[in-house]
Amino acid sequence: MVDFVKRYFAPAFVALFVTVLFVVLRTHPSYKLWKGYTVLSVPRDSDDVAVSNALLEAGCLDVISLSAQRGDAASALESILLQNALGFDSYEKGRSLYFFDRDGKARLYYVPDAHKNSVKTATELLERNYRISALLDSGSSFPWMVPIVVLAVFAAFLWLSENRIVFAAAAVFPVAFCFCNPLHAAGAAASIEIYAIFLAQKVWRRRGGTEFLLKNWCLWIFCAASLLASFATGFVGGILFLLNFVASASALFLLLNLEEEYERRFPFVPILIRDAKMVGRMNRRSVKGMSVCSCAAFLLLVLFLTGANFSSGKGGKDLYFPAPKVYNDKPSEFASLDDFFVRRWNALSLEYRPLAEISLANAFARPSEGDVVTQTRYEKRNGEIHASEQVVCIYDEAFRKKEVASVLNADYPALEKLWLAQGRKFSTEYASGGSGAEGGEIAVAVLLAAMFLPLFVAFYFILIWRKVRNVL
Repeated sequence: MVDFVKRYFAPAFVALFVTVLFVVLRTHPSYKLWKGYTVLSVPRDSDDVAVSNALLEAGCLDVISLSAQRGDAASALESILLQNALGFDSYEKGRSLYFFDRDGKARLYYVPDAHKNSVKTATELLERNYRISALLDSGSSFPWMVPIVVLAVFAAFLWLSENRIVFAAAAVFPVAFCFCNPLHAAGAAASIEIYAIFLAQKVWRRRGGTEFLLKNWCLWIFCAASLLASFATGFVGGILFLLNFVASASALFLLLNLEEEYERRFPFVPILIRDAKMVGRMNRRSVKGMSVCSCAAFLLLVLFLTGANFSSGKGGKDLYFPAPKVYNDKPSEFASLDDFFVRRWNALSLEYRPLAEISLANAFARPSEGDVVTQTRYEKRNGEIHASEQVVCIYDEAFRKKEVASVLNADYPALEKLWLAQGRKFSTEYASGGSGAEGGEIAVAVLLAAMFLPLFVAFYFILIWRKVRNVL
């Protein structure tokens, strides 16, 4: 009984348990562009009142829209300067860009996640009652393309494998992982691991097979690369992928015991004459496998860069919406939180500055950290008039915190609330709806690494080991 548990029940239980974990902790990409908000898009010429009424009827409150914005309390002097500048206000223009797509075809509304269950109802109301087609940046349909690519990689290596049952028993788990975690980085990780399993299956039950695999640096490079790539999907995804290795090992242990039990029925069982070392690390079939791996990563990269994942409506793939990206100090046409602080500083300090120092060139200049605005006050003491400087405001962290508090306490859905919800400093660029599903820069880096790693290894074997026996 103990032997049965150790040889059959335990490995089967581990493999089944990991599979259940995949299903329970599965991930469904939402393709959200902005943290804390869902972007709803309607044609630009749609009736704003009708859209607002549909959102309100569906229960979507505090929706950030262009019509809901208010001007800040700019000073009278600032207003005059703006009028003298031909009515141009770069901050207000930069704010308005957040409410339209890149080509000006669509108008955008930002719905708080507190009402994410109601926003789909709003799109249905717009379509049914107002004949307005609406798009959301959070897709609800399952992204089949990534698992299909991984399944194609599995099928290709299954066809190339010498021990197909062994390969299938181990490689089914990274495929299952990808179906339950259909992110592009997960697809790259699964493809690399499938190739590692393909490299290992050819020494199945050969003498010295275990020792050979432990010393096979090429195999370890691909295993480590796949594990690192999996953590690009998140910490939980990385841990699940690590358990996927455990499940594959358990399945192989179970298969080995089943084969041995089956062979006990026969008086004579043939054995493989060539040991693991004679098989070699690489052959033509292994190099072909690397090309399969690189092609899969390239296809995943293309899908990531061109994919559009809007949940309803048509033509969403042609729309590019404002989206937060990794911060850079390049000039941007979009207004930012820093611009808001500058705007508020000018609104509060401009009227206290000497008129002789104010011009259109410097009235809206960015303040430096620690800049101080003072006001001269006069008071009579002992029959004499004394002047003193009173600090009105200082451009520092306390000033910025006070302005943040004023935004959060505002009684209307200000656009600045969207910026603060991101919880970090960012730059704004136009992006398609699929760009927010997973960290864009990280995903691209992982996919590029997955594409070039097999090519570099293949290039190494071709150039360095061309004359070595069992290599090419």
